[in-house]
Amino acid sequence: MADKNDMVMHYSIKIQQALEELFNEESSFCIDKDDFLKEENGTAFLHALSNRVPMHFYISITGDDEIDPLGFNHIANRLCVQFSNGIIEE
Repeated sequence: MADKNDMVMHYSIKIQQALEELFNEESSFCIDKDDFLKEENGTAFLHALSNRVPMHFYISITGDDEIDPLGFNHIANRLCVQFSNGIIEE
């Protein structure tokens, strides 16, 4: 399982680096962190990041356009269980 853990860490680092680019003022994708202080923007951002974007990515790679947010959440929860049972956190 060490190889899978290595890949999870590799992908996590790459995704985190890409997300950090969102807060780079010179990026065309820049999001001002101060926006999170306004109303429910922080909650909306976390929902998009945690739920909507992964669901749409899943749809784009599987072609399963029948999945809804709750169905995708079920898939994500199964992944959490699968990886927590087989990968040791470092």
